[in-house]
Amino acid sequence: MTSTYDNSHIESSSLHEPFLERAADTEAREPRGNGLGAFLTLRLIDQFSADREKIHREATTYQVTATGEFLNDIYPHTPEVTHLRELVRVAGIALDTNDRRLLLSPLMAFAFWLEQELRLDEALDVLKTALQLSDGRDGEEEVAAYLQHARVLRMQGDFEGARRSYARGGNIAASIGDKHSVMLSQIGHGVVLQKVGNLPESERVLREVIRQAQSVGDRDAEARACHDLGVTLYFAGKAEQAVPLTYRAHELQELLPY
Repeated sequence: MTSTYDNSHIESSSLHEPFLERAADTEAREPRGNGLGAFLTLRLIDQFSADREKIHREATTYQVTATGEFLNDIYPHTPEVTHLRELVRVAGIALDTNDRRLLLSPLMAFAFWLEQELRLDEALDVLKTALQLSDGRDGEEEVAAYLQHARVLRMQGDFEGARRSYARGGNIAASIGDKHSVMLSQIGHGVVLQKVGNLPESERVLREVIRQAQSVGDRDAEARACHDLGVTLYFAGKAEQAVPLTYRAHELQELLPY
């Protein structure tokens, strides 16, 4: 189903400043080529942006080859370089098949790795790049990208931006019948409310998610909501209510399949 949302609200990431700044950092512990390699790779991905009328095949083919050669010359091959090489490989396939959507999954995997490394500005840049590729044909990937985008914004303290991205992800999820992701977006909204100090509303939202999750047997969503509700109640001075919820979240997580 086609998304009811466009991506005009996502700020362009065409300059990819976080990666250029890292490439220019003479005191960086890693090879300087990593930052430049990431910049070149993302500039390549920009050629597939959904707002472009067409891809210039000859120029992009050259860009795929040149970027791949640059990455192959970086030593050692760090996990970041592995992600970048995969992106370049998939870019070549996307060019041959005229399917930019193939790039969404490796971009989100790279963003998640950056997030785990606490390179949040860079993770956000990659997620913006991913969202610029979305043309509404792949709702599940778009939802996942918005939820990931919201989480990184929340980690950065941009709670209003996170709220908007959670809402967009949730609305798209609802339009394609993805009840689990709708609940994940609501949980994220509840956590944002918790972070800005609106504990009563956070409690209300998270309790409603627990009710919904129990009604459809979604243990993952219930576990997440129980955990975050426990944190909200603890901050509200209701430790006696928080402890059983935290324990319930632990029980549910142990029941989830690996």
